[in-house]
Amino acid sequence: MMCRQVGGKSPWMAVWRGLALASVAVAVMAGQSANAQKVYFSENFEGLTLGPPVNETIPQDNPVPEVWSPNGPAGWTVDNSKTPNGGMTEWRGWNFTDPLWWSQVAGDQQRSMFATEQGKVIAVADGDEWDDAPHDPGMMYTLMSTPAIPLAGVASGTQFNFESSWRAEEPQKAWLQASFDGGAPVDLFQWDSVPDSPNYHPDGNPELVSVPVTVPNGAQSVKFTFGYEGGNNWWWAVDNIEYGKYFEDFESVTLDTNVMEGRALGLGFDPDHVYTHTPPTGWKIANDLPGIDDDAVGVEEWEGWSFADKKFWALVAGDQNRSFFQKGEGVVAVADPDEWDDRGNPKTQGFYNTVMSTNNFDISGATANSLELTFDSSWRDECCDDVDNTNDQTANIMVSYDGKPPVDILLWSSDETNPNFKNDAENETVTVKMNNPAGAKTAQLVFGLLNSANDWWWAIDNVKVLGAGAVTKAGDFDGNGVLDAADIDNLVVQSASGANNVAYDLNSDKKVDETDVNIWVKDLKKTYVGDSNLDMEFNSSDLVSVFQAGKYETGLDANYSQGDWTGDLKFNSGDLVAAFQDGGFEKGPRAAVSAVPEPSSLVLLLAALPLLRFRRSR
Repeated sequence: MMCRQVGGKSPWMAVWRGLALASVAVAVMAGQSANAQKVYFSENFEGLTLGPPVNETIPQDNPVPEVWSPNGPAGWTVDNSKTPNGGMTEWRGWNFTDPLWWSQVAGDQQRSMFATEQGKVIAVADGDEWDDAPHDPGMMYTLMSTPAIPLAGVASGTQFNFESSWRAEEPQKAWLQASFDGGAPVDLFQWDSVPDSPNYHPDGNPELVSVPVTVPNGAQSVKFTFGYEGGNNWWWAVDNIEYGKYFEDFESVTLDTNVMEGRALGLGFDPDHVYTHTPPTGWKIANDLPGIDDDAVGVEEWEGWSFADKKFWALVAGDQNRSFFQKGEGVVAVADPDEWDDRGNPKTQGFYNTVMSTNNFDISGATANSLELTFDSSWRDECCDDVDNTNDQTANIMVSYDGKPPVDILLWSSDETNPNFKNDAENETVTVKMNNPAGAKTAQLVFGLLNSANDWWWAIDNVKVLGAGAVTKAGDFDGNGVLDAADIDNLVVQSASGANNVAYDLNSDKKVDETDVNIWVKDLKKTYVGDSNLDMEFNSSDLVSVFQAGKYETGLDANYSQGDWTGDLKFNSGDLVAAFQDGGFEKGPRAAVSAVPEPSSLVLLLAALPLLRFRRSR
């Protein structure tokens, strides 16, 4: 193996080769550090120029008519309310599809064994295919119900028959229920994929399923429901449902053009700008990877630390929980030995090692031992199953002060027997004490992913170094000389935390709350409450911006630009009331004396609230 360096010569290669697995204390926190008074370093990778893919394949735009529909026959219903948002559109929950097209776009994997036996339309719940695009955390949970079927002339014990294609993989489950006259559902059967379970159902592809149905005395109608729960597993498909005189083969369903499967549309990223190996200015990358000098070995996009569009990364890698990294935004830094190993089997040649160092950044004036590194992280561990069972995917962060030898500040191992074992954490904010010495002028961080084979990944974003230091201007919490979005966002976080950090107490009342937020906005920034983009005016563009952020009345955390104008990290009607009461709507820049809100503004607010709730609930 040879070492390939990116972005210049790296001084770190000798360091990580001899890493000692010393225990390192790491604090995982939900928000910013309470003593963060100044931002000394920040990088979110959004300024990088991305290029087209090399080895990875993005679906080409290939509209095909009459292949898919989310809508079943008349009277049939599908309930996806418990299925996470996102994933491949065509396979989110139960869908109705051309079986041959389903088999083709999914790479077959035995789907054709069922597809060639059916007509032009079948019902499919395919967790494997749904998971091929980024989605919110969780498993697909979907219900498909028949219309109410009259029971006149149907004897108790009559068989409910259907043709089925089931490919099992843990923890995938399926079930069939019956509901009589709208009553509580009754289980007819349950299947799961765990071999030692009493409900285990092995692959059946195809098979005819027949279930006797006991009808309660006096029942007038019955509704059957097919339930499915799965993720990156396999599928359940059904066709030709028959019960008494009732028969449904789905051939009446009108199929439409594919939306996402097999198309470049709806990917959520520019397919010509998806990744780069060029780091931010001053950063350096050094790689010691198996097969790095063999063009036929390794997937180019994941050659050591890479910078990639988060949605592209999750899509081409088959997701596998990569889309869980919701804290990462836009471009993220990724070290993914799992994807690197997908071409040419490089794990047979040794370990995957990659290190990435920042530029030297100024920490002059930082109080000793006050610096903390915070970053958003997606980590999935794997150990001890490759390279004679010696692989142990390891994450390491080091810091060097004033050019001196670096020291460890974080160490994660994938070995459960190691004191530094780090379990899967695909979406978290990590805070690490940097233990900066008194008088240090510069610092440099080093991120390493080491001793990996065909394991999983580590991705990071939103890297910051914060610490105590002189704040030169009231309200300028990051010390950059201007009152900007970062400052007000820091303040609303502190207001919501209840920590009452004195650094953010602008009126010296020993509390950090909405009053301090108002002082920052009105007295220091000299603008209006509601000026979400800080252009010194509160107008319709601010309202459009905050509602496009999608946080209104959701309970999700919101910053100032997303509508939290009262310092509780939420955007709700209280924020709108506060903004309109401040009286600045469509008034232009703030005058010396605040105006009383005109009736028209309040009427607009009150009229807007029901509409906004309606739009959110769609």
